[in-house]
Parts: sequence; C-alpha cells; structure tokens
Amino acid sequence: MNKLLYWNMEGWGWSILIVGVILVSTAWFIFQGNVYAEVFGVIVAIASAFMHASTLEFAPIWSLIVVIISVLIIYGLVVHGDIRGRAATS
Repeated sequence: MNKLLYWNMEGWGWSILIVGVILVSTAWFIFQGNVYAEVFGVIVAIASAFMHASTLEFAPIWSLIVVIISVLIIYGLVVHGDIRGRAATS
C-alpha cells in the first residue's frame, strides 16, 4: 500500500508544498470576499487533511496537528462562511 501512496518522499514533499501554496492563495481570495474561494477552500482543506492523514506513519505529531487545523478550517468555512453576507444585510 505504501508504494501506491509514496513514490518517494521528495515527490510527496513537493505535492504537500503545492497544496500549501494553493491554500494560501485561496485564503487570500477568501479574505477578499470571494464566495467561490470559500467552496474551493473546503475542497483543498479536505485534500490537505487526507494527504497529512496518510503521513501519520512518518510524522505522527505534525500530521495530527495539520489534520486538526484542516478540520477547523473546514468547520469555519462551512458554519461561519456566510458571516460577511449577514453583516452586510443587517
């Protein structure tokens, strides 16, 4: 199973770096008020959680921290994502 998930650690590191850059750019669009970026942020946070959950064998503490942060990001975007819309209409 590990050969299916990890072609090598350098490639896996690059993929995590690319997902991180996508998350940072998505966060910038969310702070700009883009609603589609909130949906995309949930999708990328789910991908990040799955990627780091699969590395629990190699870095258990760091992976667990990143999975918890990803879950909190998903929760924040899903539950409180429309708070700007409610504040503007009030």
